[in-house]
Amino acid sequence: MMKPIEVVCAIIINDKNEFLLCERGPNSSFSYLFEFPGGKVEKGETNEEALKREIKEELLADIDVLDYFTTATHSYKKSSTNEDLTINLNAYYCKLKSDVTLTEHIALKWVDIKNAEDLNLAYADRLIVQKLKQISQI
Repeated sequence: MMKPIEVVCAIIINDKNEFLLCERGPNSSFSYLFEFPGGKVEKGETNEEALKREIKEELLADIDVLDYFTTATHSYKKSSTNEDLTINLNAYYCKLKSDVTLTEHIALKWVDIKNAEDLNLAYADRLIVQKLKQISQI
């Protein structure tokens, strides 16, 4: 069995208590699915370093990484190679320090926890939304 791929994502919440989700483009894995912004942890990086780098690359934005939230583990079959992959999606609460400009995604949405599951979410991100829902006051 292959070692899981370590991935990080940012839970960025605005002053209306909505969080940021981004829609993947047509030429990516999981096209047109919404996800928390982030990406793979590269060799030698901490999760926090990877998250800051990925947000800078994907959103041209700076963040403060505040607190670890949870890890969602999900296995799937990569369609192009038919190989099984497992990811550990490590979610962190983050504070946005600058404006956002999309570079890889085709759309972004600020969404409240009640409506988040109505979006077409990537599976591991759906697990994080479910956990956020469990701890929220809704």
